Amino acid sequence: MMTKYTSLIALLITFMMACTPENITSEERQGDYFDLVGFTETQVKLLDEQQVQVSKNIHYGDSSDTITTHSIDWEEEFKLFREVNLNKPVLKDAFTVDSLDHKGQESITYTAKESDMKIKKVVIVKEDSIPVSIEVFLERSNFLFSNTTHLQMHLQKGVCQHYLIEGQKQVILMGEDTYKVEGRVL
Repeated sequence: MMTKYTSLIALLITFMMACTPENITSEERQGDYFDLVGFTETQVKLLDEQQVQVSKNIHYGDSSDTITTHSIDWEEEFKLFREVNLNKPVLKDAFTVDSLDHKGQESITYTAKESDMKIKKVVIVKEDSIPVSIEVFLERSNFLFSNTTHLQMHLQKGVCQHYLIEGQKQVILMGEDTYKVEGRVL
């Protein structure tokens, strides 16, 4: 039964990211914005090395399942985070950047300047220059479909402890699908 949900989620993620390039060069990572690609790659390596146990809740439409496992393909699990590359040359000057310092926490918000951009908003909260949470809002739509995605990652001592990937897609004549993947490091 778990394979059914995993396959559906993988298919959905592939569909959502079909227009995103697979290979990201180091030149694309250099830029003025937070390097979410490099950050995600670091998380994948840390979690692989630690071989953590994860409780994972998966919801697709009206179906849901919960598993606890040591066997997570972190590269695949964090694929959507990794593909939010704010530093692509085409996105130079595409975001307004707001920063707020409050009681030892710095919050940086990247907001799309144009309404037709896929990446709508990215919020990064840091304590002592170390990210403690990342939140991403994505949206794609045209006359055939609309897709919204919300990503969250919460960290402790620089390592992911909780993540959330949720979204909704609507395809003309096919209706609406919702999905949610939530993982907690145990």
